[in-house]
Amino acid sequence: MAGSKRINIPGGSPGRLSCRRTLRLVPVLAVLFFCITGVAMSRAQSSAPVRAAVFNFSARNLEASAYGTTVTNALLNNLKNRPGFSVLDRKELESFLTLNDLQQNDHMDNVILVGSRLGLNIVVTGSVERKGTMLTLYCKVVHIEQRKPVLDVRLAAFGDAGLARELDVLADRIAGAVTSSKQTREETPTAKAPVNVQKKSGNMKIYLSWESPPGATGISGWEVFRGSSATGPFARIAQVNRPEYWDQTVERNRTYQYKIRSFSSSGGYSDFSAVVAAESAPTPNPPVILRTDSRVRGIQLTWLPSPTTGDDPLKFKGYKLYRAKGEDGPYREVKDVTGLGPGQGTDVSGSGKVIFVDSGIGDDERYFYRVTACNEKDLESDFSRALAGSSLPRVSDVRATGEQIREVPLSWKPIVSPFVRGYHIYRSESPSGNFARLQNVIPGPAGADGRVSCVDREGLGDRKTYYYRVTVFEEGGAETSPSDTASAITRDKPPVPQGLKAEGSRVKKILLTWQACTREDVQGYRLYRSQKKEGPFEPIGKLSGRSSFQFEDAGGVYGEVTALAERALGLGGLPGTLGDGSVYFYRMTSYNQRDVESEPSPTVLAQTKPRPKAPAGLRGEVANGKAILRWDANSEPDIVRYDLYERGLFGLEKIAAVSGTSHAAGEMAKGKSRVFSVRAVDRDALESESSPEITVNAP
Repeated sequence: MAGSKRINIPGGSPGRLSCRRTLRLVPVLAVLFFCITGVAMSRAQSSAPVRAAVFNFSARNLEASAYGTTVTNALLNNLKNRPGFSVLDRKELESFLTLNDLQQNDHMDNVILVGSRLGLNIVVTGSVERKGTMLTLYCKVVHIEQRKPVLDVRLAAFGDAGLARELDVLADRIAGAVTSSKQTREETPTAKAPVNVQKKSGNMKIYLSWESPPGATGISGWEVFRGSSATGPFARIAQVNRPEYWDQTVERNRTYQYKIRSFSSSGGYSDFSAVVAAESAPTPNPPVILRTDSRVRGIQLTWLPSPTTGDDPLKFKGYKLYRAKGEDGPYREVKDVTGLGPGQGTDVSGSGKVIFVDSGIGDDERYFYRVTACNEKDLESDFSRALAGSSLPRVSDVRATGEQIREVPLSWKPIVSPFVRGYHIYRSESPSGNFARLQNVIPGPAGADGRVSCVDREGLGDRKTYYYRVTVFEEGGAETSPSDTASAITRDKPPVPQGLKAEGSRVKKILLTWQACTREDVQGYRLYRSQKKEGPFEPIGKLSGRSSFQFEDAGGVYGEVTALAERALGLGGLPGTLGDGSVYFYRMTSYNQRDVESEPSPTVLAQTKPRPKAPAGLRGEVANGKAILRWDANSEPDIVRYDLYERGLFGLEKIAAVSGTSHAAGEMAKGKSRVFSVRAVDRDALESESSPEITVNAP
């Protein structure tokens, strides 16, 4: 061919490249191809039409009601006929809005929502107002990706002819605003660069993964660029919709440079990520994950080295652990597992088995794991087979049983694991308060209902609400998050006994009666007595059985200790007896099977029967040589006799008992004197004090 030149290659035919050299040129050609493709795509994207929609212009007053449709249609036709615009048909727009229960209005959130759903670049909204022949147009152009208006104008026109001219002006201004915003967007990155770019060097392939920056939205995919130098040039080698990429077009023993950027559905691009280097070279064979076990806030993995020998000439260094939320990835490196020795996660039997706990994760979280082996240059093997594992869940279905007496039975579903050492019980008196740890429950056989149970009896009050949470822990103290809160209200104190009455006027006794309690938790009653209204009250009796309804107080107190206290306080007569004519105050409580007492009943009082008054008017005379004694009859109706006493050598001595009010007390020697007194005795044998003594003298 004229003008062509023959190329002479040593060792080959003129004008031909050897097969070997042709293969060596493939990567160079590939780089050139991707550079050209990237430029072409960039140009194609910059020339993409602007996707637009025009919402119905609303009428601001009644006079303008006929102009809303006119203005909308005119703008639609004008923009459709402009190059660089792709305008959504009005019927298609209305059909979409109807199906999705959306509306045409100029509220910014609504406009952005509709525009995003339809994949539009801009939405035109506005309204019309007419006053006489003057027409005023209000128009706003919202850029969907930028989430803000790029044009907000008001135009005035006189008559229909003026309106047509202003609509042409408005269409020009809309086009200009869109072009300006598009140029700004192309010149300035619209999002932050991808972060945490990780690479895994391998044998004839390189794995890349990355993350979106915090708060990033609207990402449609990523572009991967590769170069041979950190300073470039870079060529785009892939466009992906997942934050990971396997580059399998690499040569062995060569270092490549990579950078990533994201793009949106509207064509905007982020900044480029930092450049990372990765090498393609022989690597170890991948290990084999044997199993995963659930741990508290962790997942335990067990793996073995590859059973086959690879062609990697470098010294083995260790392993790297990767995990992902899904089996297909993307996988992130979570641990560089190197330098493990006996007692640090490896099997001392010589099998090379590695046991490692991925700790610090949440409760009941599920992950997929892969492991790689790496050599002294940190070049990694291919991924192992993926295996899923989960951390132990929180304790669930905690139940607290209320209406118990100063105790709360608790139960929950067991966490079955050989690593679990027990459960921690936490309690608070407020649902949002500080929960204090009460006790540890060591797991044992579950109950008949398949649940773990215990009873809280530590310092509980009556009719109080308590809140509980339960955690599970394993050896070393690792503990799950608390369970959901369960609450229970303890039972109130037993009811106060009603209708307490005290019946007095009995000899050294007082009869107490009341209405028996009907509540099933009442086990009996306690009765208390005092000689003062304000107390102190001492127990005098404990009655078992809630059907009891009376008690006769014959004196004494309940128990030796309180009896001694009563005597020390001088409350009453002889130990074990009530005083005559003494006033006593009583109250009582009920008690339950936990010996919890009710509040005391209202205080009642009663008086024992008093002794007769000492006889009055005792007088004596001597008649016919005898001492004749007379006295006044007592006013008490139940006096049955009078006892006469004469003072002798050893004090007063009883000399007679008579039913009347006089008595002849025997012979009186002349010149002698005798001293007498008298006492009254009632039918209950209560004896009065002695009357004043009198002396009878014989003449």
